[in-house]
Amino acid sequence: MQESTATALLIHGYLGAGKTTLARRLEVEQAASRFTHDEWMRSLYDDDPPETRFLGCSSRGTPCASVS
Repeated sequence: MQESTATALLIHGYLGAGKTTLARRLEVEQAASRFTHDEWMRSLYDDDPPETRFLGCSSRGTPCASVS
């Protein structure tokens, strides 16, 4: 039985710095899975998440209180 190792890469940077471009390239080159918050939320809620579900999330410095 062969051992394998999992690696997680977290990419952080300024808007327009190329984070998504790099992540997409790594996804192909490394046969990796790419998880992105924006794409995940869009798949769940389209481009318009329900406001009542994410009260307070649009204000900087305000903790996001998700309502069930």
